[in-house]
Amino acid sequence: MYDSTSTSAAVTVVPIPTITTQPVGSTICNGGTQNLSVVATNGTPSLNYQWQESDDNGVSDPWASAVGGSGSTTNAYTTPALAATSITECRSVQRVTDVRQQPAHQ
Repeated sequence: MYDSTSTSAAVTVVPIPTITTQPVGSTICNGGTQNLSVVATNGTPSLNYQWQESDDNGVSDPWASAVGGSGSTTNAYTTPALAATSITECRSVQRVTDVRQQPAHQ
């Protein structure tokens, strides 16, 4: 029988990301665009953003990544020209942590 162990690994726990300033909706004219932004904290090393959209808050039209406009993967998004009511939200996602050492033998 062989017994093998790995080297130890450090795991760093960071605070959960929190959106501290929510985007603000508005009423715009047909064909207009909307500038939306969020402020988030606790991103270590940094946060990734993805704006999503749905025509009915995900009830029958599933949430999907925003298409068109600009900045859909930043904290500030400008919609494309809109012709109908649209619901847009931002998801703030913590970057995946790299494992730099093998896990410890227990």
